This record gives sequence, structure tokens and C-alpha cells, in this order.
Amino acid sequence: MVVTNQVRARQYLAHRNLPYTFSFFLRQSATRYVVMLAAFGAILLGCWLEPADWAIKTGIFFTGWTCAVVWRDSAWFRAIKSAWPFNELVTDWNKVQELAELDAVNPQATNPDAPSKSN
Repeated sequence: MVVTNQVRARQYLAHRNLPYTFSFFLRQSATRYVVMLAAFGAILLGCWLEPADWAIKTGIFFTGWTCAVVWRDSAWFRAIKSAWPFNELVTDWNKVQELAELDAVNPQATNPDAPSKSN
């Protein structure tokens, strides 16, 4: 899925009206976590079924990797949550509302009124 400026603007408006909670964060990235956990779960199941030494080491590696991903994302969440009051203060909410209401938004554009960069 391409995340357009319109999608980002709608997410900002949702954050403005609701507190930035961990459950909101999980809802936004649930698909990524489901795919990651399914893939890692399949690898771990294969490692558990294989009695070789390399399989045990691979299982330990992917378990550690999963823990590191969760740790990284929880640290990112805490940083975003602590910075949110400042972001809310300096954001031009009228511009965000305009972007959220547009029918189609170029995902690369930061200013929809800017001229195109064609050669």
C-alpha cells in the first residue's frame, strides 16, 4: 500500500483527536506484525522440528531478532509519544485538514501547489 499525504493527514487528524496509545500504534501496523510473526513462527517451527545444532542456533537467532524488533518499536513509540505535544503545537492543522480532504494526493509531494519537476 502506498502511503499518500492524504493517508498521513488523516492519521495526524486521528492522533489529534485521540491520545497516542500503544493500541492505536498496533492497529496502524498490525499487518506488518502479523506477517513478521507468521514468517518467524514458521522458521522457528522448522527449527524445532529439525534436531540439528544449526537449527537450534537459527531458532535462537530469530527469537532474539523478534525481541529486538519489539524493543525497537516500543522505543520508537515512546519517543513519538513524548514528542507529540510539540508536534501538535507546531503543526498547521488547517493545512493537514486540506490534505485529508483531497481526493488524490501525490505520495511524493510535500506541497500540492508546487510546480512539477519535469525536465
